[in-house]
Amino acid sequence: MREAPPIRDRMLAAALTVLTTEGQAAVTARRLAAEAGVSTMAVYTHFGGMDGVWQEVLAEGCRRLVAGFDEVGVSADPVADVAAFGAVYVRAGLTDPELYRAMFADPRLSEITDVLADEALDRLVGAVGRCVGVRLDDLDEPAVTGVAYQFWILWHGAVSLALVGLLKPRQVRRTVTEGMIGLCTGHGDSPDRAARSVRRGLRGLADLA
Repeated sequence: MREAPPIRDRMLAAALTVLTTEGQAAVTARRLAAEAGVSTMAVYTHFGGMDGVWQEVLAEGCRRLVAGFDEVGVSADPVADVAAFGAVYVRAGLTDPELYRAMFADPRLSEITDVLADEALDRLVGAVGRCVGVRLDDLDEPAVTGVAYQFWILWHGAVSLALVGLLKPRQVRRTVTEGMIGLCTGHGDSPDRAARSVRRGLRGLADLA
């Protein structure tokens, strides 16, 4: 017989499930204790309180984003790789909007989630850096980071507009596609080549309708 997961793991899994399916308001100490089959005291024993639960929830969201970026890998088309990061980011926001909102709109971010968010940015900066001098203009390190933020802002803006109902999923895909092509050409890539690469990298969003 498989051993049951530790109480802390069960409570964290419950928090993520309840957040995803019912929203932030449903994530309470009483609810998590009931889901895990323990007393509410377990929230304080294992997390120090609900703030500790939220810190771990947000950290898990960041870990998932980092893992998604790592799955992209490195190909012969660095611009397509950056676009694939965009596909990972956008899909994360659209498929788990409650976790996404918590990650980027919750004031309870802790040092651990800040570090993990920096890891995601580092992955993106590295991907953009591989485009420099090959597909994009020569840029120094601060400028590369600035370009990475431009991509992130584009993706975040598109997802945020979708989550408040101002963009439909297919409009998100078009907005991200056109925005990325514009950013790439603005930083030195040719329009035709940028369009091919961006569309190739965003194939992970092809089913958005």
